[in-house]
Amino acid sequence: MDVAQVIAELRETAAAAGDLLRLDPGITDEAMDAWPVPVPEAVRTLLRTIGGIRITTYYTERPDGRLDEHISFGDQLNQPGDRSMTWYAEHAGGEGTHWFVHAGTEGSFTYVDVDPGSGDWGPVFVFWDAADTVRAADSLPDLLLRLAADVRGALAEANGDPRVFVEAFDERAGARYTDAVDRSAVRASEARTGPDPALAAAAADLPDEALIADLGAAGQAVRVDFFPLVTFGYRRAARGRVLAAVPWDADTVRRLQGA
Repeated sequence: MDVAQVIAELRETAAAAGDLLRLDPGITDEAMDAWPVPVPEAVRTLLRTIGGIRITTYYTERPDGRLDEHISFGDQLNQPGDRSMTWYAEHAGGEGTHWFVHAGTEGSFTYVDVDPGSGDWGPVFVFWDAADTVRAADSLPDLLLRLAADVRGALAEANGDPRVFVEAFDERAGARYTDAVDRSAVRASEARTGPDPALAAAAADLPDEALIADLGAAGQAVRVDFFPLVTFGYRRAARGRVLAAVPWDADTVRRLQGA
């Protein structure tokens, strides 16, 4: 995907939105070099220019009647040793496997898959304090293009009324998750001998009780519910097409309980 196009569309959308959408300053290479995950050049190009996005998601006429959601590409949600994020970081797969970009006011956590071997940044996933998760976009640039389109659609509907904008944007952004296609998970022990070669390969080194799902081809939002597992870490394979829930061992549970 053309990162220059993403930057241009975000800038044009911000100019049209006024203070309903604001872009944060870019992030320096020095700062990105200090992160615990590699940052590919295409991602660096984007982040050097735009360090985050603030979108108004609640609005009244009162002086304190405004709330913004902050999508941050920096390390605010990715600090090693941040006790408030320890459980979520482990749930997302552990250090070096992901990069958080948003903690939603409604309790969601959004991260980009990072391949620990190649360093590539892959699909964007969202999870809540539960066993379900959504593959929301094929990449961070893809997510941002969809975001810009949602904002432009909401602006057109609002016709200058920020309260209408908030409602229209919420409806558009929420549809990405409510309209997601549901996929089922199977036990790793079954997947190893099943007909899906991608699942069989990914399940080879998983414990029998892990659950694993093939999310299908790119281009659509997909939801998987890994219940009855509740204490587990996500593991991704095949460039984010395969997603597994791997139960935590007793030592990990004790460590997280003490965090």
